[in-house]
Amino acid sequence: MAERRGKAIQRVEEWFFNNARITLKREEDPEKERKMRFKLKELLELRLEKITRMALTGEEEGSKNLTEDEKILFNKIKVELDEFRERIFSDI
Repeated sequence: MAERRGKAIQRVEEWFFNNARITLKREEDPEKERKMRFKLKELLELRLEKITRMALTGEEEGSKNLTEDEKILFNKIKVELDEFRERIFSDI
């Protein structure tokens, strides 16, 4: 899995997660469905970790590889972190 190898977030097609959900719903073999669900969860957790790290460090470069939903999440996390930092340092 390329996502695991590097620190940078890899590009996925905009439709990737939606198609993965549909494929999971249609899978009739419980063992295949379980394995697919595990891999999808693993990928999602890796991406969430990278998105959080990007927001924490203020990195904008990798955001071009995010899906639209991930960009929304990235921006929300970044805003919350910036506001938190501002509250901590506003009186100092």
